[in-house]
Amino acid sequence: MLKNHILELQKEQSFPSITIMLPTHRNFLETEKDKIFLKNLVKECEEKLLLKINKKETEYFLEKIKNVISNIDYHHLHAGLGIFVNRNKEFTFTFPFDVPKLAVVDDTFETKFLIKRFNRNVQYWLLSVAEKPTRLYEGYDTNLIEMTHSGFPIDIDEVIDQHPDRIKHTYENFQTEKFRQFVRYVDSRFNELKKNNNLPVIVVGGTKTLSTFQEVTDRKDVIGTIVGSFNKANQMQLAKSAFHIVSEHRKKVRDEVLNKFKAEFNKGKASMGLLEIWMLANQGRIKTLLVEENYHQPAKFKENTPIFINKSEGPYELDDIVDELIEIVFIKNGNVVFYEDNLLKDFQRIGAILRY
Repeated sequence: MLKNHILELQKEQSFPSITIMLPTHRNFLETEKDKIFLKNLVKECEEKLLLKINKKETEYFLEKIKNVISNIDYHHLHAGLGIFVNRNKEFTFTFPFDVPKLAVVDDTFETKFLIKRFNRNVQYWLLSVAEKPTRLYEGYDTNLIEMTHSGFPIDIDEVIDQHPDRIKHTYENFQTEKFRQFVRYVDSRFNELKKNNNLPVIVVGGTKTLSTFQEVTDRKDVIGTIVGSFNKANQMQLAKSAFHIVSEHRKKVRDEVLNKFKAEFNKGKASMGLLEIWMLANQGRIKTLLVEENYHQPAKFKENTPIFINKSEGPYELDDIVDELIEIVFIKNGNVVFYEDNLLKDFQRIGAILRY
């Protein structure tokens, strides 16, 4: 899952840490362009490395980068690609959203953009139930990535004995019971995947399939259903239908979080204002951060205390302390919820529900 990948990158602190990102495509002609862009970004990394370390060390890191690139499957990329290399580790991640072209050499991997996109997207599971086969997708707004491990996709023939003479039922009853067993198996396998990723779920299938799914499972995490049969050819249509459900879910969640924030604020279990919330975030006390979408604030520091300024100009000043705050909350396993401008005006544009 994307959040786990970002947190894994965040743990790495080693100089030099090399980050390469670029938007990618799936058709052949665009893929060839991607390879050229990637080659140019590697060259840019080489130039930056030579300014910071000696030639022998630069060649060592370039070799590591080339080894990573040699294992990239250009036919199974998504919207974005990230390559992360330091002295100890190498990571390659594909992203379900566009990323900028960048080549960064620093003490840590560049993750700010990924954190921004992660917090602004709704992540969900989409389970498309059918006998041949049932498919599972990881969704991010209008992007669907099919999960092709941990037993998915699942075909009914793989898990059910199809000999009706072994069961004393009519053929019709047998077929019904066989499908019910299949749905239970799918649900059980899905639960194994979902243990550490408690995301909302959308279920897809025919009218009878959805009815059976409702009867034999006890899922409380389903936020919507889509009636129909979808294959890879009409996956874009499926994604649009899912996005409509997700948008409604996102609005509902925002309303619930805002109402909870107001209730907790009245009980003294929530806080508002950028300076106060900055201190609380660094203490790891923020469970949920509420912030207006376009709230930005440059800042400098006097010791550990931020002082807000009109524009950052010095090397030790921040262009936007709100972005830094979002990153801190994310790293400390808090949630971030964005709101339209002026919705939080009574709370100085930013608020937090506290853990304690």
